[in-house]
This record gives sequence, structure tokens and C-alpha cells, in this order.
Amino acid sequence: MTILEDEAIDLLLENHPELVGKKIGLVFYNLPSNTMRAQLCENISSRAGKYNLILFNTDYPTDVHHELKIIQEANETHDISGFIIWPSTDFDQYAGKYLQEQNIPFILIAHVSDMYQGKFNEVCAAIDATSLAINHFIEQGAKKIGFIIGEKTYNTVYIQQRYICYRNTLLENKLPVYEPICIPDQPEIKSFSAYDEKIVTEIKKYDAIFATTDFLMALLYKRCVDGGIRIPEDLLLASIDNTLQALCLDVTSIEQNFNKIAKSATDMLVSLLVKSDQKARQITVPSELIIRSSSVKNELNNNN
Repeated sequence: MTILEDEAIDLLLENHPELVGKKIGLVFYNLPSNTMRAQLCENISSRAGKYNLILFNTDYPTDVHHELKIIQEANETHDISGFIIWPSTDFDQYAGKYLQEQNIPFILIAHVSDMYQGKFNEVCAAIDATSLAINHFIEQGAKKIGFIIGEKTYNTVYIQQRYICYRNTLLENKLPVYEPICIPDQPEIKSFSAYDEKIVTEIKKYDAIFATTDFLMALLYKRCVDGGIRIPEDLLLASIDNTLQALCLDVTSIEQNFNKIAKSATDMLVSLLVKSDQKARQITVPSELIIRSSSVKNELNNNN
């Protein structure tokens, strides 16, 4: 699907003035990080503004039943014309079934390509982007590569699929696969010291670490510095989100191109509002590995 230029949007609105002022709802279930939620909301809001659409942010669902309830209430009390949704694992059994029964257009920003076997309109980040970071580590000579997750996001399909990609990439390269290292997503200050020694001891077993969010990476980075682990001399480090945290710490991170995801999802939803009887489409937006000093062995280290 081609992202529309401003001139094309103006022409579309001229031909379909009924679009102006329509409400679209945002429902984001169990995102791995607040950064992802903020980036998606900001970019979708900006794109919706191009179409003169009104954006309605719902509550943050806590489970699949709450997800369904939020969508039902938004539809019944706020006259929502369509939804953009980061879905739960069982979305198709609950909220998805309701939306289809009500003939309400919706777009999924899915955790995983093909999760719903092509039943719904989806705009997906490339879940195999994890392999970009792992292969980069291997190119730098890493043999023992760890995988960091947060306690609150351990069971999300998004994180599980990234771990599968991590595992498969290591197996393809005949390298050992390790169980995920779980650290608190938002630890209290008083708990830092209780975790420091344990985590630093664990981290010293590896040549490289991949963290599943920039926030977790920043927590790990602090513990490495305090524990005498030098980056990149002792440990290669990479993460995902490519936020200001990664930029400021000069850490390699995966850019998921949320701007393009947001534009594609909004444009696809508008297309459904204009013409609802379309075949379901799936769009995968490529991710990019932004390489910084944290994952590059300098010449001195390579010679050693």
C-alpha cells in the first residue's frame, strides 16, 4: 500500500467530505513499553489530523475481556467510525468477533506477522528485526549472546516472538541459546542494590546482550557501569525502540519505523471508511538496525 501524499489526501477529502470529523478509536493492549505507545499515539494523531479525523484514546486494556468492553463502550457511547488496535493474543475470539459482527472497520498494528492468518487488515513491524542485532553481534565475534526481558512483558506474544527469532538465529549459526534474563521493568529505587549483584554476576557470563526495550537497556547499562563491566570492551549491547535513551548512551538499537506504521495504519483505515468491502491486507514495515559504539569492538579489542 502506497502512503498518500498531502495532495492525494486533499483530493480524497474533496471527493469524500463525509470523512471530515469522523472519530477513530485507539486501543493498545499490553505494549512492551510506554515509549512504543507514545510514539504510535503521536504519529497516528498527526496522520489523523491530515484527514481532519477526531482521535479518541481509550483506556489501556488489562486483559482480553477488558479489551472487548472498552471497544464496546467506545462504539456505543462515542460514535466511533473505526479503530486502530494493538491487539491481545485472543483478539479474534472476543473483540475481533464483535467488530466483525457490528461491521466496524478496524486495523491491527499486530504483534506478529500472520498471527491471525490473514483474517484481518494488519500493519506489522518486522518481528525478525531481532536477527539483525544478533547477526551483528556474531559479526563482531560474540559467541555467548544473552537476551534481556522485563518481568511485566515476559508473557506477551511480542516478546516471545522476539525470543524465538533470537533462538533461531543462534541455532542457524550453531551458537548456544540461553534462557531469557528477567529484570524488573520498573524497579523501585530501594530494590536496585538487591538486584545489582545478581544481575551483574549473570551478565558477566556473556559476550553480548540484546535488551527487548531501550528502557531495560538503560537499566542494564547503569548496572554494567556500576559493576565494572565496560561497554563495548567487555560486553556488546543492543536494544530496540531507538529512543533518546539509546541515542544518549550511544547504544545500538532497532528502529521500528513507527511513523510509517502509523501512516500506513491510518491510511488503510480511511480506505476502509470509504470502501468497506475490501479483501484483508497485511503490510510489514521493515525495521532498521541503527549501529552505534555499544556493539562495535574497537581495533584494540579485536587484536586481543
